[in-house]
Amino acid sequence: MHGNEPAGLLAAERVLATLPETIHGTFMVVAGNRRALARRHRAGAADLNRRFTPEHIDRVRRYGPADDEDLELVELLDVFAEVEAPAFVL
Repeated sequence: MHGNEPAGLLAAERVLATLPETIHGTFMVVAGNRRALARRHRAGAADLNRRFTPEHIDRVRRYGPADDEDLELVELLDVFAEVEAPAFVL
């Protein structure tokens, strides 16, 4: 998600508003690139997409997060690890 393109987050909010109070299953909205989104800027210090490589993930797991974007990466990976059913990513 680009921070200056909040359409995905706005669309998710609209979908959430239309869901019935009770649903079967789990509907999860994960906002990525929160720093850039808050600043309404295209990207943070680094491109979050480029951090989802096996090499970078391994480096972060081995040595810990080097910056806020790495910390966000770890948080997202933790959320994804909890998903037990098939996930649909938009």
